[in-house]
Amino acid sequence: SDIEEVGLVVENFVEKYGGVGYVEGEDGEHWQTDEAPNVATAKVSLILKDAVVIGDSAFFGSKILSKVTATCASEVRQYAFSNCSNLSQAFLPIAVQVHSNTFMHCRKLIEVALPNALSIDEPAFLAC
Repeated sequence: SDIEEVGLVVENFVEKYGGVGYVEGEDGEHWQTDEAPNVATAKVSLILKDAVVIGDSAFFGSKILSKVTATCASEVRQYAFSNCSNLSQAFLPIAVQVHSNTFMHCRKLIEVALPNALSIDEPAFLAC
């Protein structure tokens, strides 16, 4: 099926969302990314411009996240992208630490770029 891909750019991620995968609606209400009315039926290509740390379980279980680019994330905590059933690409160019189970059960994950990773905990990629 052809599902539209939506680009979602999130700035001030930590300040606005505290490291959790939420999207703010026009009325100021918050939805989990899979529940947001304008992206619930789309694949989301997410760009995080200023997250320093992607928190524990930030996008856990997202069904719509297909790509993530986090150019300023130095650390990705445990379960951040676990069970993201459609995640196929992750680009984390400055991440130096990736915690356990970060990408657990991301069965469609085919491309990951972690060029500066100094520590990747086992099992960061369990059951991929």
